[in-house]
Amino acid sequence: MPTSTHAHRIAVIGPSELISILEGIGIDTFPATTFKEAEQHIATICMGRDASYAILCVTESIAQCIPEAQKHALAHASLPAFLVLPDLTADKDTALAHLRTLATRATGSDILGV
Repeated sequence: MPTSTHAHRIAVIGPSELISILEGIGIDTFPATTFKEAEQHIATICMGRDASYAILCVTESIAQCIPEAQKHALAHASLPAFLVLPDLTADKDTALAHLRTLATRATGSDILGV
């Protein structure tokens, strides 16, 4: 069985009232309600010295504020994997469109067809 001394972690960016509960299961949370706050956290997570994050999740409301070019760069980076989490305040199509893109990338065709 392979062993690794490097543990990958999960980071979540979004409003604290939505993400704080995730701390209880060991996920690193980065509270943000504006793109400026989220941008600082993204830089820390993706370009910081501590590159131990395997997954970066952002809430849908934050994802809508991220410029398309930056979302594209995040989505096509090897690590961390970039995921959009649905939240109660945003347009539900954003998360579905991102999931569709990931599924198409993984399978080579639009298997969701929604």
